[in-house]
Amino acid sequence: PDINREDPLVGRVIIATIRFNGRIEGQKDRPCVVIAASGRHHLVVRTCYSEGGVRAKDFRAIPISDPRAAGLNRQSFVSHEERRIPRSSIKRHLGWLSITEWNLL
Repeated sequence: PDINREDPLVGRVIIATIRFNGRIEGQKDRPCVVIAASGRHHLVVRTCYSEGGVRAKDFRAIPISDPRAAGLNRQSFVSHEERRIPRSSIKRHLGWLSITEWNLL
């Protein structure tokens, strides 16, 4: 699919339904940073995790220095893993990632 890094949502922090696989399969609404659009109907995102969680301790995770600007209510980290999700899975828009943090991604 075509990747568009000029989409108006790039850099936006959103809440989206994310499907996961593993020992238990399911889905969960999570904060995500939009990295790019993928075709007309999908986005490439990186999920966010709260401080203290196992994923937040990954050395590749990027800390969000201003969680309020990002629309988050606590210290969070952006995962290094990218996922492709349908635009229809967006539940709401929260805020924006700072330019400094965006450049670290």
